[in-house]
Order: sequence, then C-alpha cells, then structure tokens
Amino acid sequence: MDDRDFFDAPEEASRIKSQIVKDYFLAWANVMINTLKKQPRSPQKIAYIDLFAGCGRYKDGSPSTPIFIVEEAIRDKSLRDMLIIIFNDKEKEHVALLSSEIKSISGIETLKYEPRILQDEVGDDLAKEFKGMKLVPTFSFIDPWGYKGLSLSLFRSITKDWGCDCVFYFNYNRINMVMSKDGGLEQGQALFGIDGCNDLARMLKSVGTPEDREHLIMDWLEKGLKEIGVKYVLTYRIKSRVADRPSHYLVFLTKDFLGYDIMKRIMDRRSSEAGEWKLNLGFDPTGQDLQYSLFGASVQMNKLGSELAQTFAGRKLSMKQIYKEHTVGTPYVKRHYKKVLSELEKSGDIVCDPPAESRQKRNGEPTFGDKTVVTFTARNESED
Repeated sequence: MDDRDFFDAPEEASRIKSQIVKDYFLAWANVMINTLKKQPRSPQKIAYIDLFAGCGRYKDGSPSTPIFIVEEAIRDKSLRDMLIIIFNDKEKEHVALLSSEIKSISGIETLKYEPRILQDEVGDDLAKEFKGMKLVPTFSFIDPWGYKGLSLSLFRSITKDWGCDCVFYFNYNRINMVMSKDGGLEQGQALFGIDGCNDLARMLKSVGTPEDREHLIMDWLEKGLKEIGVKYVLTYRIKSRVADRPSHYLVFLTKDFLGYDIMKRIMDRRSSEAGEWKLNLGFDPTGQDLQYSLFGASVQMNKLGSELAQTFAGRKLSMKQIYKEHTVGTPYVKRHYKKVLSELEKSGDIVCDPPAESRQKRNGEPTFGDKTVVTFTARNESED
C-alpha cells in the first residue's frame, strides 16, 4: 500500500494514531498549564507544532489530527488563552485547504492566538531555526508521508528546552529498504549519523531474520536519540497488513519520566493486544495480536515478580519508586507492578507499610497505592 493511500480515509490505524496524539497533547497541556500558573513570571504560553499537517481532512471528508487539536483548544478556556498553534506543510494546495478548514471551525475566533499555517520544507534549515530559538513548552507532531525531513538535528532542536516533547511517525518499511541499498543511505545518515549509518548498514548485512533486523534498526534509532539528549523513548508498532513486520512506528521523545509514564499508559490503552497483560505497544490491523491466554499472564507475572525480587533485594522503597526505577525499557505499566507486588505480599516475599489488612479494598482486594512502602527480602548468594 502506498503511503498516501494509507491516509486516504481514516482507517483504524490512522484513527488510533490521531487518538494517541490527542490524548497525550491534552494530558501534557494540563501538566504544563498547571505548572506555568504556579510560575506567574514565566511566559503563560504553550505550543503545539505539526510540521507535516496535511489538508486537515482525509479525502473522504473525515477530520484529521489538526482539526482535532484546534477543536480541543476551543473547548478549554486555559488552552484558548495560552496555546500557540503552528501548522506547516510544504504543499501549497495543502496549506490552502487547511487554512480554509481551520477558519470554518466554530469558535475559532475565541482563540487568543490565531493558528499559524506555514509553507516550509522540513530540513536542515528548519532544524537550525528551532535550534536558535528558546521554545516555550512545546509538543511537536512530525508525520511525514515518507521519511524525508526526519533527522537527529531536528529532534534535538525541538526537544532541547523544558517541557518540549515530540511524537514522530517513523516509516520503518521505507527505512528498512533504504538501509538495504548501497549508496542510498543519505536519509539513514540523517537519522543515525554518518558513522552510525555506515556501521548499521554493515551490521544489517549479517542479520539473519526480519525480527533481528527490526530490533537492530529500532535499537540503533533509540541509541541515536538518547545520544542527542532524549532521556526516554517509547515506540508504538503498527504492523503491516501484508507481511509479518511493521509498516510504521510512532516514536515518542521526552526528557521527563512523567511524560514517559503518561504516554506509556496511553499507548497501552490504545494497543490491540487483548488482556490485562499486554506486552506489545502497538496496533495489528490483521487482528492476529488479539489472542490472549491466562497461561501467558501467569508466566509474565512470575517473570516480573522474579525480576523485582532480584533487582530490589534487601531494599525498602515506595511502589512509585519501584515503578520508576524498573519500568523503563519494559512492556509493563503501573497496574502490572501493583498486581505482582500484591501477590508477593500474600506469599510473604515482601513486607508492606501499611499492610494489606490496613489498606482500602476495591472489589474485595486491598488496594496498592503509590506511597505504599515495600521492603524486599535480602537474597542469599546461594539463590543466584
């Protein structure tokens, strides 16, 4: 399927992508606004930037992400007063259509800052422009049709300041093909660096399976992003309709654990895998990821319990601290930790303060609050 065909109508993958962006934008904006209001000397502004905004609607007339963002801003008084919106698209026709759509939205005149719609090519010049700016807290969405314009320098420039997070759409299928071709690595160099791209291309020649190839490319991308100062990276896998591999990834960048936690929970809610113990953040349009078994849940609970017992042996810390120290890079969200810690408490492997009998109950089971203090049993060397 051609990339443009993928967005002709809001198929489920497109709707989920927009929903994830909107969900995170609203949660992020709430945190930023509440923080800024406590700092009256700081500029009372936040920003939303979409560098590949498109026309505002799919070809069938359904609204796309820019319309959703503007409508949400109009609904909320704080957003109406504080949000700066910048849309960009290099296509003159797209800019004209988007401008018309934005102007026709009911209540658009209530926004303090009229949305700006630019017509620029996304590349090195734009990255340098952002690099020279001191950005207000900004959430950026970068959704190219292919991959041109994506670069480490762009990601560095739009995430360098406080409160600046980013989501970009990573065309894995195209990048995978590019990295397979000798002499066709220019875009790979923008994403992985010249030396890094050459090293990655060399390593990919010896990779046996598509799964190993995918892991190597995504690990290399995450490594490069962290080298430019991004502390937390989350990926949401969108599976191909025609092959057992991804077509795209949504990639989230932040320097703050709170942002990581919020987005991880959003991606978890919007994942197609069924059951309480989802282990893949992503969407499968074929429905093959919908399978779920109680046996799998039991295995994962035991695995996480063993990891926690080993990692925190002999330590005393809160549920919130446990989650923050352990969750990064794992498929687990907070409910997994609370479930496993409750089971470890029942089996006597940990001691909690307050204990289960003193905590509130929900559906007959003791709750496990973020502030609950957990003491892990010290492990003997013979247990390792």
